[in-house]
Amino acid sequence: MPVKPAADYVHVHRSMVASNRKSGAREPALITRRGRSGKSTRAHAVEILDATGEVAATLVYRPDAPLPCGATAYVVCPYGSRALLTPQTKKPGRKRPVSMCPSA
Repeated sequence: MPVKPAADYVHVHRSMVASNRKSGAREPALITRRGRSGKSTRAHAVEILDATGEVAATLVYRPDAPLPCGATAYVVCPYGSRALLTPQTKKPGRKRPVSMCPSA
């Protein structure tokens, strides 16, 4: 039986983003990890590959060049994207929906 390769996990280290914003530093705030327990690697950009090894999207962290909405970490999709909607759940005390960053 063939062994299924571990998935890669990529996330934004929010504490590092906040620290960079406060201090003006430019430490890498993206973390990629092979499987759930693999060694982590920090970066300013992470290329997300498709099954053929081509770049499908790039996750970018640029604190010195934010998007017009102020986002410093965002995904660049050269071939477009498709939004997958999930059912809205009401949170107690929330009067209006959270605004989303417009496309760049």
